[in-house]
Amino acid sequence: MNISIRDLEFFMKVYECRSINLAADQLFITPQGLSSIIGRMEKELDCSLFTKDRGGSVPTEYGIHFYDCARIMLQEFYGAKSDIDRMKRRDQGIIRIGYAYGALYNFGGDFALGFERDHPDYRIEYNELTDAMVEDMVASGDLDVGFCAAPDHARFNTEYLASYEILYVVHPGSRFYDSNKVSVSEITEEPLSLREANFATTRIIKREFEKCGRSPQIILSTGGIMRSLKFAAEGSANTIIINTVAAQVYKDTLRFISFDEKLEWPLYMITSRRVKPSRAMEAYMEYARSRDWSLSE
Repeated sequence: MNISIRDLEFFMKVYECRSINLAADQLFITPQGLSSIIGRMEKELDCSLFTKDRGGSVPTEYGIHFYDCARIMLQEFYGAKSDIDRMKRRDQGIIRIGYAYGALYNFGGDFALGFERDHPDYRIEYNELTDAMVEDMVASGDLDVGFCAAPDHARFNTEYLASYEILYVVHPGSRFYDSNKVSVSEITEEPLSLREANFATTRIIKREFEKCGRSPQIILSTGGIMRSLKFAAEGSANTIIINTVAAQVYKDTLRFISFDEKLEWPLYMITSRRVKPSRAMEAYMEYARSRDWSLSE
């Protein structure tokens, strides 16, 4: 069959957009070029994949079936490619590591570089990501070992490393500024800035809101903790942070308060259940186990 992986991806985009023009715009190709690719596929398959109407490109019965097949073919192709890439990294002594933001904050460059000093035959590729991205990339094979908080234990091999306290960060204008502790239900009374949902701290605190049946006043959802801290320093909104970061940032301006619920950010090392660790991976994992992950004062 003279249909390429690129052709399948282009077909799926047209199917999902229901429009040649819209799909072409997202694929950075001309509508004429995309129409030519779809026409060539239809000739190869000897059927019509789409019909045209005022609403755009409507999949035919053949197109609907071929979409399901194309999705499976692409999943298998990229799964095989990921496995081959991992095998190549194994043979070259390369390990791809993913750390959730905040996981390495307390250790500095010595932790990241120490392994390569002790194991000069191996090379580490480090990535700092959100917790959810670490999980997804370990699952897909794009990372060999991940370090993230509160992972889905059903998806991975997981090893607990340490827990860090989740704190409520308040500005001087907050009624909680002089409090020693707060409850999750109480903090819904003032504006709140949170990191977006791919961060474990946000997932953890939102579960607590659900438990108490209260809705927070979220006025900012951001990918950067510094923006949330700046909002707090300006008196615009309180925020949530893990203690590994809180000890160093804005400590003279803001208050960091414990929760009555004793909320924690549990850090785990994770690997894929379907991949046998390479010698390089095993060496790195043993190196990680040997470190003291507790919060240094």
